[in-house]
Amino acid sequence: MTRASFAATRAPGYNPAVMEPLPIRLARMRSLALHRRVAERLREEPELVAVASRRVAGWLQGDQPSRPYLERWRSVLERPLEDLLAVLVEESEAADELRAASPFAGLVDPRERWAIWARTREAVVSERR
Repeated sequence: MTRASFAATRAPGYNPAVMEPLPIRLARMRSLALHRRVAERLREEPELVAVASRRVAGWLQGDQPSRPYLERWRSVLERPLEDLLAVLVEESEAADELRAASPFAGLVDPRERWAIWARTREAVVSERR
């Protein structure tokens, strides 16, 4: 089922900002916000793509339950930078799933990560008001 056809099965007036359970919405939006920052870093330092590629290659050496996502990451990391950046910030169910197995862990400084988490929490909670 494609995302468009899946979306068509939702009830009229469905708004994920309001109807999606808060913990799930918060996790998705935090991941998206962090990957937006990762995309900014990659624009500044495109050589960091090689770090993620090596990480994925290492993970693929083992028996990983997330292997389909790692194989997709390997493919995405081989594309031109602009394609990779588009995937990082894409708002779709497939991109959400891919970000859950991200090879970019540790690329955002812990203090900056906490600031992103706090801003995202505030934004998600305010959607519910």
